[in-house]
Amino acid sequence: MKIYRLTHLVTCAALLAGAGSLAHAADKDKKNKHMDAEKPVSVNYENPGDFTDMKDSFQGTTKGMEGYQEQFRRDIKQLAKGSLPDGYTLEITFTDVDMAGDFEPSRGADAFDIRLVKAIYPPRLKFNYTVRDASGSVVKEGSENLSDLSFQTNIGINRSDTFFYEKELMRDWMRDLNLKKNANA
Repeated sequence: MKIYRLTHLVTCAALLAGAGSLAHAADKDKKNKHMDAEKPVSVNYENPGDFTDMKDSFQGTTKGMEGYQEQFRRDIKQLAKGSLPDGYTLEITFTDVDMAGDFEPSRGADAFDIRLVKAIYPPRLKFNYTVRDASGSVVKEGSENLSDLSFQTNIGINRSDTFFYEKELMRDWMRDLNLKKNANA
């Protein structure tokens, strides 16, 4: 009799905990969907496994690529915030990323995770974008294929920033897009 009550009690507690977790997960999903809809910048990746070079070592790891994607997404969102007029949204879908530098395993076993930045390995970004105004109308859209062959001449290089060169490409593109000036005209 005591075993039955204890088993029954444990089963009820597990069911209640599971129901609470499901309710919490449903609330969290609703909040995330709501927050995503309110965010002015959306950064996506199309077939990131096929990207030329967005990896953390010569062979690359899934965890490293996902970490780089999330870091680059945050960086682009931060850059775009200052470039968008109030109420505007920007959606970017990267179709290829080729980070500045490359891995040269021929330099020995210790060089598999060292990215060598040379002029022959410039940063390249391919993406599609859509800019919408506050009413949801498309203001600009298109495809870009950015590269900077003189990337090593940038002043103020932050060697601890993994995406310094790629962010400079995006910063220049956003400046050239000139959304704030066009919105005020």
